Amino acid sequence: ASNFAATHAAGAGGAALDLNAAFATDGALLRVEAGARPGKPIQLVFVSTGSEAQRLTTRNLVRVDAGAEVGILECHVGIDGASRQTNAVTHVHVGEGARVDHVKLLAEGGHAQHVGAWLVEVEAGASYRAFQLTTDTGLARNEIAVRFAGEHAKIDLSGAFLGRGSEHVDTTLVVDHAVGHCVSRELFKGVLDGRARGVFQGKVIV
Repeated sequence: ASNFAATHAAGAGGAALDLNAAFATDGALLRVEAGARPGKPIQLVFVSTGSEAQRLTTRNLVRVDAGAEVGILECHVGIDGASRQTNAVTHVHVGEGARVDHVKLLAEGGHAQHVGAWLVEVEAGASYRAFQLTTDTGLARNEIAVRFAGEHAKIDLSGAFLGRGSEHVDTTLVVDHAVGHCVSRELFKGVLDGRARGVFQGKVIV
């Protein structure tokens, strides 16, 4: 079974996760059975509308069983420019020998605040490739915590952010090599204009 408590302990922020657990009202539960290979990526789309200020709290649980291969596209989009606060957590368990490509698009609008976390556990011989694109969001904090749970696994984490005006984009990354003989690669880039700010924090535990 997936040990998300251990992933949490590896470094993803406590207060935001506690708030998510207390107030989550929506989300997706996805299981890809052993050996399955869906031909197209599975899309998880969260669209915010309405002119009044809102608080949105979502929690996704994704389990990919042994030997399965799947692509996941996770989108958080605002279409009206309203003020909103989003707290979004996605748990991903990558089973033994499974392959997962995970992409996140964040574009909730210049008045939005988004705190998001990915908590990922990767079993033996599995591969997890992930990419995050953040743009057009007033304040964004993206946390990624990945824990190796079995040997000979691989992860490739990358991201890009585009900031303008007074936007602020923060990325925090923790990779826990809890077992030996695993490979991790990380690459993040950003482009800023005006008074926008970008922050990157990364820790790889070997």
